[in-house]
Amino acid sequence: MKKLWIQKDLSDHWSLNYEELELIKLKTEQSHLPFCAQLKHYQNFGFFPSSYHDIPNESLQYLMSQLGAQKPDNYKWNGRIARRHKVEILEFLGIKKSNKNERESFKTRLINEFIPKTNNINKLLTYAEVWFFEHKLVAPSKAVLERLIRSAISIHEEKLFKSIASSISSKDKSKLNDFLSPENKNVNFSKIKTDPGKIGLDSVVKESEKLSFINSLSMPEFLFKKINKKILSGYKNACG
Repeated sequence: MKKLWIQKDLSDHWSLNYEELELIKLKTEQSHLPFCAQLKHYQNFGFFPSSYHDIPNESLQYLMSQLGAQKPDNYKWNGRIARRHKVEILEFLGIKKSNKNERESFKTRLINEFIPKTNNINKLLTYAEVWFFEHKLVAPSKAVLERLIRSAISIHEEKLFKSIASSISSKDKSKLNDFLSPENKNVNFSKIKTDPGKIGLDSVVKESEKLSFINSLSMPEFLFKKINKKILSGYKNACG
């Protein structure tokens, strides 16, 4: 059953059609396999392989059987010919470079849809690769994408924090400001984070003071319901 599934997957995603085979007619025979490997890899994953090692072995063997070709050892994956092949493949697939407006459109999508679910950079990079691929755009470099994602996270957090602040009463804001002040000798942020310590009268009194302070804040119940629990946990851990 597994073998049949692999064969079906290969034929679905790694078969060369007539138009694709036409592309290699005027190329040297040694270029046939690496050219087709780059073409099919981009179609399936949205980026070019850096060598044969990036291509699943079953997929590579399937391409070789279709072309009746062996792996050439002298193909330079970052060389002039490979770069020309990549340009030709992108033109064939209708993939173009993204412009400023398209990147801003993706940034808006990040802020409104992706970041409320996760602020994990690696996951958002994956979302980015899929988004650009689906929109037939060449994804920016990883460094550029990371800067764009971090900027989007910053904008989202600023909007989120302003929304939270606007939902808190002036009275509670004043209490929280005192709570965050290191000069506050009563219940403050550094004290509330400490462990109760050894069970005794003093520790019970201190924990009761913390609980009384928390109960004195009339925070709206809906305040954090719209925030993903993992993101909330990340903020909590960041506070120590």
